[in-house]
Amino acid sequence: MNKKALELSLAVYRVTKLFPEGEVLVGLMRQVANQVLASLISGQKRQVKEQVEILLSYFQIAGKQNWTKQVNFVILTKEYRALLNKLEQAEPSQKKDILKIKQSKELSQRQKKIVEHIKQKGSVKLKDISVLFPKLSLRTIRRELNRMTQQEILSQQGVGRGSFYIIKEALKGP
Repeated sequence: MNKKALELSLAVYRVTKLFPEGEVLVGLMRQVANQVLASLISGQKRQVKEQVEILLSYFQIAGKQNWTKQVNFVILTKEYRALLNKLEQAEPSQKKDILKIKQSKELSQRQKKIVEHIKQKGSVKLKDISVLFPKLSLRTIRRELNRMTQQEILSQQGVGRGSFYIIKEALKGP
């Protein structure tokens, strides 16, 4: 889905290149198209929906100006609507993930502390967690993080020393 959003953002750039020089709508459309891409990448689905609606209204305005062929805006509108549909179809599976976590046993105090720390920081490395638990070995903390990853509470990004942990998208909530 991110690849599609990137392609659409580039298409917006190509179409707006045909607008008259100095037209304010060029910057607005490009900015919102980039925000859609950034929001998708960062998992902010609610913002994606709002931004796409804004972009669609810009397409309507620009289409009435006859700066380019009308078909450009028809295609862009169709593709952005398809992106929204894919986004909405992905939501039910996330709700199942949340339900699965809620049905699993409650988090331990250690796990709650880890989750809270990640919520504050956005992402953490093994060393960041070790500061929270100075009496625990790195191996014990790694096992706890692996367990939380297997329970689909956390997601590990990267490998080795460069790896970091984030909260699974399904648990972030709206």
